[in-house]
Amino acid sequence: MDASPRFVEVKSTFLRREGRHPQEYAETAKLLGRSLDEVRLSDVEVTVLLQPDRAVQADRHVKAAKAAIKWFGLWYGRYPYPTLTVVDPAFGAGGSGGMEYPTFITAGSSRLLNRWPLDRVLLPEEVTVHEFRPPVLAEHGGTNEFEESWLDEGFNTHSTGR
Repeated sequence: MDASPRFVEVKSTFLRREGRHPQEYAETAKLLGRSLDEVRLSDVEVTVLLQPDRAVQADRHVKAAKAAIKWFGLWYGRYPYPTLTVVDPAFGAGGSGGMEYPTFITAGSSRLLNRWPLDRVLLPEEVTVHEFRPPVLAEHGGTNEFEESWLDEGFNTHSTGR
């Protein structure tokens, strides 16, 4: 990777057929007044980039990204892109964490979260899920995050907690 030669790259694929039950699709289609084809989720290639001292947290980011793809997809509409990249910034670059762009989000964690009891703190999961939402919200809801950040972040915080 050009951004950092030290990044550990972990790839996984969210497969629309895994972990989805026909009943979930049927309930979503009925709720939204859409056909089953319109609410079916898409396969998404998930890439997580972390520094070596946080590589043990990679699976946490992957699981959080897949959960966001599934649940936000069922609640608000499928993720419209074939890829998602999650970057956990290096030590000292924390200010670049917690940002979202279509297909690219920056997460936030710490190597302190590698060990008990802090390994139970869900910071990597919360930031990954929270930052996943805004590009999809903007795509489907048309919010203006710059002028109406309270709406975007408020809705997003509610959705993240859900």
